[in-house]
Amino acid sequence: MLCRFDKFLSDEMPTMLLYAATDEAIQPDNVYQMSGNQISVKTLDLNQDFSEIAAQLKAIVDTHFE
Repeated sequence: MLCRFDKFLSDEMPTMLLYAATDEAIQPDNVYQMSGNQISVKTLDLNQDFSEIAAQLKAIVDTHFE
């Protein structure tokens, strides 16, 4: 589930910025707390088979909404 309705009813809303991976040595991968809200910044490697991309997305979502 990518969006939880019960979160809309509170003042806290987890947010995620998702970037495509690049050749840069440093890739965004961090979680911040701002005004009580969780903001995740993640990188997704699109240079692989779709099954691997899907597994990355599932892991990112599972971690973000645990």
